Amino acid sequence: MKSIFLSCISLLSLLTALPVNADKQPNVLFIIADDASLHFGQSYDCDWVKTPNIDKLAKTGLIFDNCYVVSAKCAPCRVNILTGRNTWQNGEAANHRNYYPANLPAFSKKLKDAGVYTGSRGKVWGPGRPIDSKGVINDLALPTMNKSKAGEAFAHFLAKRPANTPFFYWHGSNDPHRGYPAGSGRKAGKKLSAINRVPAYWPDNETVRSDMLDYALRVERFDSHVGEIITELEKAGLADNTLVIVTSDHGMPFPRVKGHTFDDAHRVPTVMSWPKGIKNPGKRVDDLVSFIDFAPTFLELAGIDPSQSGMEVTGKSITDLFTGERPKQRPFLLIGRERFDVYARPGSAAGLGYPARGIRSGDYLYVLNFTPDRWPCGNPELGLKDTDDSPTKRLIEKLGPGNPYWEHAFGKRPTDMLFNVKKDPDCVNNLADNKSLATILGRLKATMMAELKKQGDPRTLGEGKGDVFDNYPTPRKAPQGWGSTPIATKESQYFTPKQDLEGLNAQSEAVQGLPKVLIIGDSISIGYTKLVVDQLKGVANVQRPKSNCGPTTRGLTSLKKWLGTNKWDVIHFNWGLHDLCYRHPKAKAYGNRDKVNGSLSVPLDQYEKNLEQLVTQLKKTGAKLIWASTTVVPEGEAGRKVGDEIKYNAIALKIMAKHGVAINDLHQLTASLPATSFTKPGDVHFTRAGYDKLAAQVAESILSVLKAEKKTP
Repeated sequence: MKSIFLSCISLLSLLTALPVNADKQPNVLFIIADDASLHFGQSYDCDWVKTPNIDKLAKTGLIFDNCYVVSAKCAPCRVNILTGRNTWQNGEAANHRNYYPANLPAFSKKLKDAGVYTGSRGKVWGPGRPIDSKGVINDLALPTMNKSKAGEAFAHFLAKRPANTPFFYWHGSNDPHRGYPAGSGRKAGKKLSAINRVPAYWPDNETVRSDMLDYALRVERFDSHVGEIITELEKAGLADNTLVIVTSDHGMPFPRVKGHTFDDAHRVPTVMSWPKGIKNPGKRVDDLVSFIDFAPTFLELAGIDPSQSGMEVTGKSITDLFTGERPKQRPFLLIGRERFDVYARPGSAAGLGYPARGIRSGDYLYVLNFTPDRWPCGNPELGLKDTDDSPTKRLIEKLGPGNPYWEHAFGKRPTDMLFNVKKDPDCVNNLADNKSLATILGRLKATMMAELKKQGDPRTLGEGKGDVFDNYPTPRKAPQGWGSTPIATKESQYFTPKQDLEGLNAQSEAVQGLPKVLIIGDSISIGYTKLVVDQLKGVANVQRPKSNCGPTTRGLTSLKKWLGTNKWDVIHFNWGLHDLCYRHPKAKAYGNRDKVNGSLSVPLDQYEKNLEQLVTQLKKTGAKLIWASTTVVPEGEAGRKVGDEIKYNAIALKIMAKHGVAINDLHQLTASLPATSFTKPGDVHFTRAGYDKLAAQVAESILSVLKAEKKTP
């Protein structure tokens, strides 16, 4: 793709100068997609996505090849547009699903106060309302046109416009945000083979390509809405003197894109058209342009000096790019993130974020991860909440840690990351340890840190100052059980399949006087916990650790934490499936399972020693104990050998007999279940019907112990 080098700052400056020479102040039509990457059809050499309306605008305007969002998540990005300030300058609005400071000025309010007619349809700032924690609303001065169709809403807006009054209109689409029906793209006639390239950080297979086609269909729907709006603009005879901007708030809703700090997350398609103002239409702009440049540009077009607006904008107007007069090119721009979803990482009331800052300059992108010990997509045991659900996500999840695609998407990241985005646009080759590039890395980091300090970024103002972002409250209700029990954050190898997650935070409402029951076990126990809670409602208070309890080795290190300070009446427990699993670091199966090349997690003799210690510790609690035998290993399981569970159960039964522990024989039960009770061939997990059977037996075993205890004088 050939590009013409024009400066981002220049583009903004260009717009500034033009209104003076124009017959009258231009209108501005701002159209923003929700979660679209560089897939605006022919404008970005993408043949598998058809966007004729956007392409038509591009031919009469400019195509921006290096337009960047500051934060690759909806709400933080949109506040960057509104304020003209970087994420770390916007207080609590730096976070996603957060409150919005009442005193944070928006360019749209300044425009309205200056006599510009303003309006909107769809998502402006969101998700949520621009309201602070005390209930004070921030008036963004963008009243909503309550019409269902894009063109109809804009026509309604224009009809209400006072005569000879310039306007600003914001159309916030919901496309191509998820969800959309799997297979909808192919059903509409799209072909997998049409996709010319799958990014290197995803598997190139039918699942991923089909998911991409589903996304493409929604980008095309967005384009149709652009066409509706432009038709109404032309009908009104306002097209010549209206600056039309079509862009996106960040990259596509796929793993390693939306919400991340790589080039594909921040670099977004941007087309601008203004027949009366753009002097050399049909060209490409290669200059660095940031979303914080929009606010000062809009202010200047309205005749407002950004430096005198009272907004303290950080961005620079890009109006000069419309005339083709290229001043000194912008040397760099900054990106960053804070808390992009709530309740994703334990450690604060609403969950910790993943703070990072980056600088894009020349051929390079440098990223500093302030907390490399945290999971960038949220804790795996909590569902990787910082990545939208999708067929692609579910596919990569199943590959498990150690797999390159899993590590690209979800794995922990080093403090320093350096990418040559010209040679490596997918940002899969971290060059931070390349000694020949040490000078470049050092220069970029120093430049970035100096600029961040100048802007008052709390992350650069001393140890602990940046924690303010982690501690901002959220209006979103906490999930049941959040904060009541420590959640495992480091045991990355003990993940829980998504179908079993409903029991992770399940626990009874505490009812005074009822017996206290603790369930300890792996993902199988997680799958039936919620059902047991429901069956024992009003009979017992049932809880479990907020994590997968893994093998006996984890039990030895974590049991004290799981027991807590409660006086338990009954403890129903199991270890086994993780102990008898063979794993290999290079295995591609979920959880690095490999029964051919791998090694046993806990050999049988060590399992016996570990289990003996665990039962001894459990006996000291004074609780009535119930051992649940390890469930069956089906044929075809990648990391487990059929029949090993029988050997491990035999050892366990010997220990339970020694200590007088009651037995709940789940192995016998699961061995009798039909194949349809399992999620799929070779999977140790169960369908809802299967878990119903297990839960009934678990509940009955607990009830039997409670009844026996009650009868004992």
